Amino acid sequence: MNKKTAAAILLAGLTLTAPVFASDDTVDEYSHFDKYANPGTQTAPAIVNDWKRPADGGEEGILTEKSEVQSRSRDAGAQRRAAARRSGKTGEAAREAADQPPEQTYEDGVLSRTKQGAAANSETRTLPLTITGDEAQYANESGDFIVTGNVKMVQGTQTLYTTKAVGNAKTGDVWLLEGGTLVEPLNRMTGQWVHYNFNTETGEVRRLEGKSQKDFYRAPHAVLENGMIVIDEGGTTTRCPAVKHPPCLSVKAKTITIVPNKRIVARDVQVFIRGVHVYSRKTWINDFSQSTERTMPRIGWNDNKGFYLALDYETPVGNPLLKNPTTFYMHQIYYSKSHYKPYYSLKHDERDFYLRFNDGWVYDSDNDAIDEGIWLHKKTDWGLFLKPHRIAKGLPLSVSGHITHGLWKYNVNRWQSWHTDKVVMLKHDRIYPLGGKKLYLDLSAGRRWVDESNPVNQRRWGKHLSSNVYQGTLGFNFSPKWSIWETYHDEHKTSYNFSLGQPDFAKEWRSGISWRPDDHNTFTIVDRYNSDKGSYTHGHYSTTYIWSHRFCCWVLSGAYEQKHYNGGDNQWTVKLDLLFW
Repeated sequence: MNKKTAAAILLAGLTLTAPVFASDDTVDEYSHFDKYANPGTQTAPAIVNDWKRPADGGEEGILTEKSEVQSRSRDAGAQRRAAARRSGKTGEAAREAADQPPEQTYEDGVLSRTKQGAAANSETRTLPLTITGDEAQYANESGDFIVTGNVKMVQGTQTLYTTKAVGNAKTGDVWLLEGGTLVEPLNRMTGQWVHYNFNTETGEVRRLEGKSQKDFYRAPHAVLENGMIVIDEGGTTTRCPAVKHPPCLSVKAKTITIVPNKRIVARDVQVFIRGVHVYSRKTWINDFSQSTERTMPRIGWNDNKGFYLALDYETPVGNPLLKNPTTFYMHQIYYSKSHYKPYYSLKHDERDFYLRFNDGWVYDSDNDAIDEGIWLHKKTDWGLFLKPHRIAKGLPLSVSGHITHGLWKYNVNRWQSWHTDKVVMLKHDRIYPLGGKKLYLDLSAGRRWVDESNPVNQRRWGKHLSSNVYQGTLGFNFSPKWSIWETYHDEHKTSYNFSLGQPDFAKEWRSGISWRPDDHNTFTIVDRYNSDKGSYTHGHYSTTYIWSHRFCCWVLSGAYEQKHYNGGDNQWTVKLDLLFW
């Protein structure tokens, strides 16, 4: 099965991802909780031009008993037959459609390509397809084949099991009339009836269900089209493993379109808690790599902010199936101390970069002199972000960067400044010094430049400030229950107007340990040490204790930050959230 199509069947993306110790932070470049996350469990952003990915392409084969099936580029007739099948026409209408010339597929401008283009591209992506079984029949002239008894079909990392496979090696059609099971490294899916064409990348699956990573999914029908999967008769997904009661939380949608390795677009969505419908929404988009939208509201409490209630909302601007969509994001949150602090963002995504425009409130710092801390209002703040790119083939180095510019203003006074931030970072692929996955080393280095328009900043420190940035992490995973890490971060201040995004001190050591005694509890301790001798907080800076307990799908988290320097204000944080939604 073609890699993209097989990946599309992974319905894992129907659920949303979020850190275990979730915060009420807005979707911003800077997160206060990043420094407390276990780096061993973090996933690095994908490198958009990564030559290290397995290259599609391979040799052709022949069909025998215990044999291989040959995938070839389809001819014009095969193209027309596939188009007729997808149109839903039957009988004479289908035969007439098959005699028509090929036309544009799916929807113009929406991840589509001409059928001729699909045929040409399939030649470069085809992997050898191997089919084995107890008995095999093959007609050399027509290309028809029948394989029965313990049938196993292997292409790349995908394996398909069935009891009977019928198809044609020339057209690329395969029917699993008795159903089959697809097994991949992170996915297992079963369909009661399957048709797939390896040349046209089209097909149909009836009554499918399975599990991918942490996600359970079920749908009565799906159509495979142009490397995407379209669930057109409704579908359900959940991450709740419960079998004795309805899922803690589940999502249903009338139509779901999955773009492999990119995003899921669901329409007419309903959200259920323990089988009870709680709310609906028209459209729901989940970006596999960077979406932070959550399905349900969340609550929590923080010393400085008080109690809060938050809900995120994300909707496409225009057609959500465009290859490079534009999305509007809204973060609605209310604090008992700070009151209403909304945040809005508009983002346009491209393969190599993305553009975003922000306007809203961001929590800047815990000022001990002010009960509720300091809030920063970002006005007309735009940014251009270069996604990670490998700098040369064969080198384990990638480069990324960004430039942002906007009017930043504090809520406690009239202090404001046009803030321009430019960053370039060079990162080494994760290193495993001992071979295995237990001991790992992460290294990165870069440069940062910040300009402030505020005259006070210019008179005292200058308009243009810059600093080198160095970071390294050495970690060890003793077992799935125990892990430790040590991080060093070296970066000088590049703005004295605001603390958001600035280092607490120039030279920092962070020591962390995480213990997971069972599937419900996780304990984490992070200790921070300020090695900058010129800082008044030099020495042992703080220790943060984090505990989280999982109730099936809900997680209760608590954190206590103990500040060791003189005048430090200890802080508690408690929150109830949905785990990984």
